[in-house]
Amino acid sequence: MPKEVLTDVLVVGKGAREAAIGLKIKESPLVRKIYFAPGNAGTEKLGENIPIGAEEINRLAAFAADNEIGLTIVGPEEPLAKGIRDQFDEGGLPLFGVTQKASLLEASKAWAAGFEERHNIPHPRTQIFRKVDEALNFVESADP
Repeated sequence: MPKEVLTDVLVVGKGAREAAIGLKIKESPLVRKIYFAPGNAGTEKLGENIPIGAEEINRLAAFAADNEIGLTIVGPEEPLAKGIRDQFDEGGLPLFGVTQKASLLEASKAWAAGFEERHNIPHPRTQIFRKVDEALNFVESADP
């Protein structure tokens, strides 16, 4: 039977979601160490917090490469919307999370509404405004 490989995991984010992810990962006998970037008071009980912000994609990629991280898991949507998955893929770094383009479904409500309309996916009536006065006029003229 082959020996199982231990790996280190990097969890990107600082909220309760990332603490919950870390709590479950800690249960795995295949995980040697968990890093959180930047983490919080709860995550430091599960692993090591490192002082790199979730949006600092270049620094996160360098940390993952330098520390031979076996898997990076991204909690918040902002790094995904900024292309962390795409950059990690380019560097051959394993990452669990969607591509920048796929993240638009969550990161941009206007883009998501357009996508739903183009693909005939039912969604609430949507109006996109670029100017505040146009939005106010729309709200004031809407039926109650």
